[in-house]
Amino acid sequence: MLEHMQMSKLKKKEWNPLIDTNTQGSNPRKCIFVGRLNFKTDEDRLYKEFQAFGSVQSVQIVRHHKTGKSKGYAFVEFRHREDADNAMRADGRKIDGMRYIVDREQGRTNIDWTPRRLGGGKGEKRRNREEDDFTKQLQAEFREKDRQEQALIKV
Repeated sequence: MLEHMQMSKLKKKEWNPLIDTNTQGSNPRKCIFVGRLNFKTDEDRLYKEFQAFGSVQSVQIVRHHKTGKSKGYAFVEFRHREDADNAMRADGRKIDGMRYIVDREQGRTNIDWTPRRLGGGKGEKRRNREEDDFTKQLQAEFREKDRQEQALIKV
């Protein structure tokens, strides 16, 4: 466990998205992240999906380096920044039976961001805990009102 933590810290120090060979030449302001994809979704399907928002320059589904299987997320680069802005509206749509998420590419645009595999990512930060607590409270109140109404009906 300790060895794994030390290795993760070392990888985190070495991580630099600005010199990533997979992203060289692309503009991070024109690129979006698409996550929670169906593992069967291919580049052509994503290309067609996002072409509705503007001129798509490239689509890259991230794959496992040994097996070549999809990891369930991709990067879509547009020819114009405005097209990438428009594509942000696709968040929550379905493709191949899965509701996907759309976000800005964080690695090259946000200095403080690190990928999930190195202990970063958005994860639970996306959720608004106050909103979740309020929703749970309302649900409990509604359940209690339903119980009271059912009790009155039975009498």
